[in-house]
Amino acid sequence: MIGKEITSSDLLKESEALFTINKAAKRAEKIFRTSSCKSGKCSKKKLGNKLNKLYEMKRHIIEKALTSDLAELRGIHSKFDAIGNKEDLLYYQFGKYNFHVPVDSYEICNVPYLGEYVQKKYLKRNKSKYTTSRAKLILNNWMLEYRDEDN
Repeated sequence: MIGKEITSSDLLKESEALFTINKAAKRAEKIFRTSSCKSGKCSKKKLGNKLNKLYEMKRHIIEKALTSDLAELRGIHSKFDAIGNKEDLLYYQFGKYNFHVPVDSYEICNVPYLGEYVQKKYLKRNKSKYTTSRAKLILNNWMLEYRDEDN
């Protein structure tokens, strides 16, 4: 899989849906950090739960794509947060999109180091064509299809 971009139209749909989920998670994380709301839709607890579910879904989809040889692990980036703590991120390619996932300590071995991660702004051409709920539906259906094929 190294160096080849997967061009299946189905996979492009799934990678677009995962891009939408990732964008929604980043948006929720930004709101979570700035919110002081104690109740209602914007409460810290609800936003935290939403964040966890979105990032858990992202990790699960990437893991499934890796085991199915539909995604590729490109390497590892390091990143420093606002208070100077170092965090390592695994860098994946899935369809036409690239994703970062925080590293679990056991995942670091035999992964090429790609240097420090530089945050890029989303370009307008990367605007998603799916809503978050539609993206979740696409990815859940994709996971069910692959689960059926594995059995």
